[in-house]
Amino acid sequence: MGCAVVILLGGMALAGPLRSPVGPWGQIADVTSPPEQAWSLETTEDVRSASMVGGVVVTTGEQTVRGLDPASGEELWLVSGFGGQCTSDTSTLLCTDGDGGAVRIDPATGTSTDLGITDALAVAESDGDLFAITRDEQRPFTGGHLQRISEGEVVWSTPVVLGQDSSAYREPMAVIAGHVLTPLVTDSAELGGAGAVFDGQTGEQLSAEPIHVVQLGPGVWASLEVDASTLYVRGEEEPLPDGAGQRLQYDDEWHSDDLIVTSDEGVLSVQDRQTGERRWVSERPAFPIARIDGVLLHLVSTGDSATLQGLRISSGEVLWQKEDTWMMCPCVGDRSTLAGQIRELAPGGGFAGEGPVVGVDVESGEQLWQVEAPSPMMQIVTDGEHLVLVAPGQLAGFRLG
Repeated sequence: MGCAVVILLGGMALAGPLRSPVGPWGQIADVTSPPEQAWSLETTEDVRSASMVGGVVVTTGEQTVRGLDPASGEELWLVSGFGGQCTSDTSTLLCTDGDGGAVRIDPATGTSTDLGITDALAVAESDGDLFAITRDEQRPFTGGHLQRISEGEVVWSTPVVLGQDSSAYREPMAVIAGHVLTPLVTDSAELGGAGAVFDGQTGEQLSAEPIHVVQLGPGVWASLEVDASTLYVRGEEEPLPDGAGQRLQYDDEWHSDDLIVTSDEGVLSVQDRQTGERRWVSERPAFPIARIDGVLLHLVSTGDSATLQGLRISSGEVLWQKEDTWMMCPCVGDRSTLAGQIRELAPGGGFAGEGPVVGVDVESGEQLWQVEAPSPMMQIVTDGEHLVLVAPGQLAGFRLG
């Protein structure tokens, strides 16, 4: 479903104020030059998730949270007993443990402070208030509450039905544009949904329809319904309804009126967000991946194979294509280059194996550089000066040119 980010980076004249050297999808000033590998680290505990918090690479495992220097991979601090369940707004770090405890961790020093919350599954922070999903002792397997806590007092508490275990997600919840988003809560009366959205002021659950709540990237979430979607971008005052737009894995033009839509049959089209007018329609089923600088990267299915194409969004013109190639996100990009993992497709279908992370000029399709990725790669995190490629048992750090 259609979504994107526009942000000032490195002095570039993009829409919106400068908030961070890294945009919510991983948009940075320059990823055109070949990165230089600076370090590699094998982990003693499998990494569940990684993020960049206050300029520190934070990894979570089953039993630990670690802070690493993105330039050297050096361990800066270690917090034991709080593993796997952390949230962040890129500067704060809140984590829970398996016993329901919750702490705030200083990303610079690793100093942890108890939040005084019991039976906590996930905790997030916004405008100085805490938002916590807690387990109900009377309904320990499926019952819980979503609470807003201000200065130690519960402002509101909403009963919820707990869904899947939060370890299946990079972050278990977020508070963005006045809304609480989480994939941990489900509606037992509605089959086919996973997650929920709540009004941050009242605690009211907003949708009665089955929805899927997903994290698209650091600070970017979406709620997906059958005929509509809504995008939530950290720093924006309001969420953006996207109609029936197709969710992209990377998008630097999320305010654009060019809405990317995929039909139930997989046919791709671009529509005007305001009028609903259809600009063009693809000839074959397609899977959109990323939008950058007016170019859409998508996969066209051809039976047992697939072709990666770069299309001009305004006209549908095919600018370039690569046979039997799949571009995988998470991605990072600048105004002309997208970096993500390339995987070749095997004859007869399926992947031929793990591929490198490459930088591709989106206008020409030219591969500008490639670096080997740890396997199986889960995430790419960046502070604008470094790239860190993350696999469960290994991390690799690179200096950006």
